[in-house]
Amino acid sequence: MKKITFFLMMLLAVMSFSACFNGNDENKEEETTNSDESNNSSTASDNSPTNLAEAMQQVQKGLKDANIGQEGEPVNHRELQKFLPEKMAGMKRVKKSGQTSGAMGFKISNAEATYKDESSGKTFQINIVDTGGFSVGIMSMAAWSTLTIDKEDENGYERTAKLDGFKSYEKYEKRRNKSELSLILNKRFVLQGNCRDCEMDQLKKVIKSMDLKDLSRTK
Repeated sequence: MKKITFFLMMLLAVMSFSACFNGNDENKEEETTNSDESNNSSTASDNSPTNLAEAMQQVQKGLKDANIGQEGEPVNHRELQKFLPEKMAGMKRVKKSGQTSGAMGFKISNAEATYKDESSGKTFQINIVDTGGFSVGIMSMAAWSTLTIDKEDENGYERTAKLDGFKSYEKYEKRRNKSELSLILNKRFVLQGNCRDCEMDQLKKVIKSMDLKDLSRTK
């Protein structure tokens, strides 16, 4: 559920920034068209929200004016759970959770599951997030989505690549033998997987066992 919380924090931060940005623009326009300081103060006062509801309306308008919006309705987390079945890649699901949350007209859905390999005792955590195509939601959970990364040293590596045609991000830590793999599907879904005491190839095998193309087409 940390992904949901972080998304909402980012959403509120962007909304606050947009509100301030629009407020600054309005003030500059008032200063240009009005030389009388008292008139400026009166106009600013008239434009100021008098309650929380009005403040939220102004923020939403600012986001709309800045062309920051959600392209579609995220699917419910119960639909996302269908891609995290009781058994996957020969492993049994030992834990699952899901949530659909929203704020100020924006929503996000999240489904998580933990799988255990009985033969080795290793666990794999898989997380699916549907942002509904909200660009800020993508950036809050996958800042690498617009970057090209290829870094390696004695501690491990980080790189962006492609997995089954989808842009991916890999991170491997040698000290903890921890692998992390994330994908962006159809500019709205963020799929994340991680495991400890396992190589990246093992994690890729688990992720590739999922129907990624079907997930990317989910509406």
